[in-house]
Parts: sequence; C-alpha cells; structure tokens
Amino acid sequence: MAYEYWNAVLVPVFLFAGSQVTRKLSGGSGKAEFYFLVLAVTCFPLYGYVPFIYGDLGSTVFMTLAAWAFLSCLEKFSLGKLFALALTAGIAVQLRMNSLIILIAFGIVVIVKLIGKWDWKKIAMGGSVVCGIFLSFAILRGIYYNEWDENARSIPPILYVAMGLHETNGHPGWYDGYNYIVFAESGDDVKASAKIAWDDIRERLQNFKENPDYMLYFYKTKINEQWQAPMYQCLVMNSNIEGKQSRAVQMIYREELLGKLVKNYMKAFQVFLYGCIFLWLLLRWNKPLPIEKYLLLIAVFGGFLFSILWEAKTRYIFPYLLIMLPYFAMGMNDLNFFLLRNGKKFKK
Repeated sequence: MAYEYWNAVLVPVFLFAGSQVTRKLSGGSGKAEFYFLVLAVTCFPLYGYVPFIYGDLGSTVFMTLAAWAFLSCLEKFSLGKLFALALTAGIAVQLRMNSLIILIAFGIVVIVKLIGKWDWKKIAMGGSVVCGIFLSFAILRGIYYNEWDENARSIPPILYVAMGLHETNGHPGWYDGYNYIVFAESGDDVKASAKIAWDDIRERLQNFKENPDYMLYFYKTKINEQWQAPMYQCLVMNSNIEGKQSRAVQMIYREELLGKLVKNYMKAFQVFLYGCIFLWLLLRWNKPLPIEKYLLLIAVFGGFLFSILWEAKTRYIFPYLLIMLPYFAMGMNDLNFFLLRNGKKFKK
C-alpha cells in the first residue's frame, strides 16, 4: 500500500517534470505545454500503473526529471543541475534497469555535441550520469552488505533474448517461462544456462534464414503486438489485486460501458499520438533542430530496438508512451497552427 501511495504521488511529479521538458523541447511554447498537460492528465495508463507494485512508473518519472536536468544543464550549466542529473539518473536505474536505454540517448546527445565542439561541460554531464549510476549501485551494495549472498546469481540476460525468439500460443516473442526453466534445470549455473540460450538463438536464427517469410511474420507481429496496444497492459498487470473495488473500477476491468469507453479512447489517443509525432518530424525534415531536441525520440528508438530483441511485453513500452507525450503535444501545436492558417486562407 505504501508503494501504491508512492506511485500516486509521482503522478503529479510527472506532470510537472513533463511540462518542463516540453517547455525546453518546444522553445518555451505555452501552447505545447498546455497540450502536454491535457494529454498527460487524460492518458489512462498513467493512472492504471499506480496500483502496480513495480518500478515502471517510478523509473519513468525520475527519468523525466533527469531529462529536465539534462536539457537545463545544456542551456545553462551549473553544479546543482549536474548533481540533480546524477541523482535522478541513479534512482531511475535502481527502480528499473531498462532506464539505461534512455540514458544511452543522453550519451548519444553528449557525443554528438562534443563532435561539433569540444566542451568540458558536456563531458561533465556525461560523467555525472555514469557516476550517478555507479554510486547508486555502490550505495545499495553498502546498505545491504550483510544481506548480500555472493553465491546468488541473477538469470543471464541472454535467456530473455532467446525467449524473445520463441512463439508461444501464436504470440511471437512473448513470455513463456523459458528463462526460469532453463536457469533452474542448469542448477542456477550462469555459464551453462547462457550456453543453452546461445545454442537456441543460433538454431532459431538458422530457422529464420531458411524461412524468411516466417521471419517477416514473426517480427511484424511482435512489433505490432507491443507498439499497437493502447492500454499497455495496465489492466492485465493489476488483474490479481484483491480487495473491494468501486463500481467504476469494476466497469473498467470487466470492460463494461466505462471500460469500453476508456479502451476506445486510448485507441484514438494512440493513433493520434503517432500521427502528431510524424507531423512534427515531417515539418522539420528539411530544417533539423539541434540534436538535444530529439533527446527523448532517440530514447524511444532505442526502446524500439530493445523491444525487437528482448522478450515481448507491452508493459515494457509503457515508459516510451510517457516520454513521447511532449512530442505529441508539440505535434498537436503544429497541427493547430496548420489548421488555423489554412482556415484563414479558406475564408479569404
């Protein structure tokens, strides 16, 4: 319950941090910031993940705060912002390891900026992110030093990659328990289980090579099932919550009238999101902005690549939904300007 309250508190934090990021990315556009707030407040999965006891929501909120600190530091460097960047990045990674994908986008921006002009401040920004991550692990290790079991080993990541190549019940790449089964049958041996995973990967890739049509079907379906699921598993992940529920909540979970409205709204929301982001990019095709303006879209592209390689879950796409909202808002702002301008021409 305490963690659920913590998630609830983080929702307005995200609204604030996201609005600040939108302000930085849009060059101070008040309309874009307004659109962001409207879109974020009406994004149902943001609330749907509040009861879920995991780091999906928390890590994304702290990563949004890190993005705000990063963009602010690029505008006007200060040690305070540098510390905030390190702190928020470290917390985000501890809450959800997948946050590293977004932090890699920070690194890409720093590298590109350094290629254009060598600057020790940019190096300090990149270093603060790295230090924040390593210090967060060191602090955690120090706190739990007496409880740390040196013989305990985590499941090798390659097992999740191998599982992402399976097809279970007609769903390419989705979870089937392979990681736990192989690790347990290997006696919790990291090297032995990793070898089995690599053998399975080679066999699967050979199968794709021999059946290119099936490979196309496999990845097309895997991508669509993750990136075209407007509820982002926010209801499925809470399906085992016990306790008394209000009538409104029951209607949503059982997909009665309110549930159908929410689901259909999020379908339209997602289609409009992709459309507005495409419009925003299209209008800047011949006049590209500074690399930092694409910061979160670079992270989304990294998440897209990750979703192809890793075990498939729509839940893994949820953080990218939230960090796409600033671009959704800027695309809506462009669409509004386009319609108003052409509307005046039509009247004339």
